Amino acid sequence: MARDPDVDLDEFWAGVLKTHWGIKAKLSALHGELDQNFLAQKKNGAKYILKIMRKNCPVWLIKAQIEVIELLQNKDP
Repeated sequence: MARDPDVDLDEFWAGVLKTHWGIKAKLSALHGELDQNFLAQKKNGAKYILKIMRKNCPVWLIKAQIEVIELLQNKDP
């Protein structure tokens, strides 16, 4: 997505999250090396990570990141 100075990315991606997954949440940017990452927090305290991968990201890298996130999700904090 090209950077348009008139577009609030938090607002844009919050809209995408609500439209496609039904999650209404406040987004806070997280640091990422190559991709856009957000902490999405609902009013009830539920938290999610929204990752926006870069264009032409290799499929193996997407699968690897999904596997890591799923592994972490199943760990006892």
